Amino acid sequence: MNIKYYKKIGFDLDGTLINSLDGIYSSYKFSAKNLNLEIFSKDLIKKQIGPPIEIFFEKLYPAHHMLNEQYSIIFRKHYLNKGYKQTKLKKDAYALLDLLDKNSHEIFILTNKSSQASSLILKSLKIESYFQQVYSVNSANENLYNKSLYLKKIFKNESSGIYVGDTMEDFNASKDAKVKFIGLTDGFGDFSNEAMKIGNIYSSFQEVIENY
Repeated sequence: MNIKYYKKIGFDLDGTLINSLDGIYSSYKFSAKNLNLEIFSKDLIKKQIGPPIEIFFEKLYPAHHMLNEQYSIIFRKHYLNKGYKQTKLKKDAYALLDLLDKNSHEIFILTNKSSQASSLILKSLKIESYFQQVYSVNSANENLYNKSLYLKKIFKNESSGIYVGDTMEDFNASKDAKVKFIGLTDGFGDFSNEAMKIGNIYSSFQEVIENY
């Protein structure tokens, strides 16, 4: 499947367009230490990145659900002040965005990151002008509480759209919304055998560009 034939293209942020591990881990350690929680390794945290912060916490600390709200508050404050500044644009991401922009593709972001964090990151990396829209999943909105619902609303069964992500959550959301999918193996997630067969899985943006 060639991305050039799809007019509307959506991107996930964490692990897809950006490498945000260092910043997320820094804010995670600060928050966990503040609440006297066990601090897990960076490798383990990397595998948990993707879902909204509340789900992230529940998976790590199922016996401490009463601290979820406190953790979320502390994490967000630290991340919005310090953590996001450690974010880096993934290799060849700028080249792909520039290629898509020059060929008149409509590009958007769909992420579990908050709108505030997403805005800060896009501006700091100087790539905000590439995107027509930035959608942040709102777990409190019963109509738009996951990526699948957003994709259904965005594409409305259009056949000219595609979503690019790095996790099984991204793959499953695309599958459920009946939207074409491109996966990247150099992100934070691992893809199942089903995804490897059905999805179009690339090792990096360089490979996506080479196949444009």
